[in-house]
Amino acid sequence: MKKILVMVIMCMMFMLVFAKSNKQNVDDMLFEDVQSKGSITSQDSTHYDDIIKVNFEKKNARKAMLFSMLIPGAGQFYADKGVWGTYVFPVIEVGLIGGILYYNSRGNDKTDDYEKYANGETITEQYGTISYTGPRYNRNYQSSVENVLMNVSVNDIYDNDFFRLDASNSQHFYEDIGKYNKYIYGWADWYYSFATDAAGAFVLGTDGYEGVWSWSNNDPQLIHERRLIGNARIADYVPGATNDYISADLPSASPMRTQYISMRRDAEKEYSKASLMTIGIAFNHIISAVDAVRVTSKKNRYFLSDNNIKFNYYADLRDCKFTPMLGMNWTF
Repeated sequence: MKKILVMVIMCMMFMLVFAKSNKQNVDDMLFEDVQSKGSITSQDSTHYDDIIKVNFEKKNARKAMLFSMLIPGAGQFYADKGVWGTYVFPVIEVGLIGGILYYNSRGNDKTDDYEKYANGETITEQYGTISYTGPRYNRNYQSSVENVLMNVSVNDIYDNDFFRLDASNSQHFYEDIGKYNKYIYGWADWYYSFATDAAGAFVLGTDGYEGVWSWSNNDPQLIHERRLIGNARIADYVPGATNDYISADLPSASPMRTQYISMRRDAEKEYSKASLMTIGIAFNHIISAVDAVRVTSKKNRYFLSDNNIKFNYYADLRDCKFTPMLGMNWTF
């Protein structure tokens, strides 16, 4: 231990003597005055340039934000590809896009199902002694009941402008037959319960069946405000008696329509999920863009502490003299 201490003291004394003998201070030993030495050769210039060489380009936060706004994770990759956002945001994006495709596909399948249920297939149903074969929703049945309602009074709301069901199988057609009570008359189970007798004959608007309709009021002065609120089942109807009137809002008025509405809601739920995925994509772009700004700012502010810096000490021979040199190696 004493030998080591003696050697350290001797080295320090030697350095002091060496410094005094050359009449240079510490700064002169490390960095010679260029002007006192005259012009520097190209080789000397190279030595000076190589002492500290930093290849770092400051990242542009706006550019990073734009990249991530367009493609989530791209801004993080530009600023610092090692951060988690570089990989997490693209994975989320792919997952959300996949969710949109999946739920839209399920919605389309369920849409095909309820359209087929309404009038895309032929069924056979027994109503009393009547066997019905045809679609569940029959436009001819709807038209028959419409014509009767429009002829009850010329002063009420039931006219051609009130009934405007599309003649083609359009999106509006499939929406209207489930959404509006005024189009319930085309459903086969309603028609054979509230519009025909036991033999299958259409009896609405004929003598003896005037009371099967239930109106909001019967005041002739207020007929323009009158609304249909329900119907009596033909099989249960007794003229002049108190009858049970069933509103079109009730599921018992048409179980077919009730099932159809349920099927439409199932399809709408799938489309709603796809819409949520679309909103999720928008948020993913926004959050990724904001995070890209954060990553870029952090990278620009703390890049020195985030990289491997090594200092190298060596002696350089200049003008036949050894000069201590300090070099820095920075890898990133």
